[in-house]
Parts: sequence; structure tokens; C-alpha cells
Amino acid sequence: MKHVIIPLAVFILSLMASTPAILQQTYETTSSLVPNRIWPHDQRTAGNLVEGFTTIQPIKLPERFMDNLRKLEPNDKVVLGVLMATYGDRENKGSIRIGIRQGPRIVTKTIDISELQDNTYLSSSWQASQFEGWSKGSAEVFLSGLNSPANKSVTAWLVKGSPFGGAITNGVQRERGLCFSLVTQTKNSTLRIRNFGFSFLQALCLMLVAVALVRSPSLKEN
Repeated sequence: MKHVIIPLAVFILSLMASTPAILQQTYETTSSLVPNRIWPHDQRTAGNLVEGFTTIQPIKLPERFMDNLRKLEPNDKVVLGVLMATYGDRENKGSIRIGIRQGPRIVTKTIDISELQDNTYLSSSWQASQFEGWSKGSAEVFLSGLNSPANKSVTAWLVKGSPFGGAITNGVQRERGLCFSLVTQTKNSTLRIRNFGFSFLQALCLMLVAVALVRSPSLKEN
């Protein structure tokens, strides 16, 4: 009987250990386009994102970014983060639109601003398949206000030293640029290997259990 219990116990333990890994979805950053990732010391707000107010940041998509984008699976992610200000603990309401465009190609997300936190990055993601046909060169990151009143709206931080130059707010060229990040993300290959290892161990344990049962004296007597 002990020949059955040991491999069966190992199987159960490996199943318990692998279940969280199977359910977990992790990603690893493969490329980034980050002009200002640290907290800026010389910043201004772009202006309240009320209805009709827009903030546009011209950018350049480099070849390294496009190389990584081409390597992604269709369901992998492209993630845009923009540093936002919500005016402390003020209760804001309404929505804004965030997106990236290059010529006629565009990806957008509508965001409920009541969920945003002050001085943190608003993160939006899209599937890599939505960037089919994009190329290196000029593009734009943009924010648009949809339906927030002035005293319940949010804004984005503008900082000095952006390699892409200043942002454009409602048609006005600014000296400072958006503080943002743009990264490509792919599913963590280490997690895949870990799951394969657990699956192999479980299959081996089941095989040992089967062999032990076949050789069990009690079964032969019956």
C-alpha cells in the first residue's frame, strides 16, 4: 500500500502547488518608451479634462519598440501609462478617453475618472493585434475630456525635458510634455515552463500509482 500512497501524495501536493500558477496571469516587459519614469521636480498640469478639452503628445515610435511589437502574440499587451493628478482626495466624476494614434490607425479606452488616484499612472492596455500595420516614426498619445464638470475633473502632469518636446493642449503648444510610459508585454515564459514541469511531475506520479496498483498483492489475490 505504501507504494501507492507516496506517489499519490506527491501528485496531490504538485497539483496544489501548480494550481495558483495556472490561474495566475503574469507579464514581463519586453520594451519601453519612457521619457520620464521618475517623479518630476519641475511640473505643471495640462489643464482640466472637461468636455472637449484635449491634450496631445507627439511621440516617435523607435525601431526597437516595433521589433518587440512584431514578436508579440495577438493576445499579448501594449500598455500606456500617463501620470495623472486628481487634486488630492477630491471626488471626481465623469469619463475621459485615452489613446494612441498613427495616421488613420487609432486605439482608445474610455476611463471612469472616479477610480483614478492622485499622482499615479493611469494604465491602459490593448491587444497586440490591434497594432497591426503600425510602423516606426511619428505617432501621438492623447487624452480627451468627455463629460466632467470643471470642479470634478482630472488632469495630466506636464514635465520639462521630454525627448519628444512639449504637449499640445486645446491647440496651444506647451513647453512641457506628458509624463508617460509605453511598453510591450508578453506572457511570462518562466510561468509556462513551471506549469509544464508540474504537469510532467503529475503524469509521472499517476503512472507510478497505476504501476503500484497493478503490482499490489491484494489485487493479485482477488
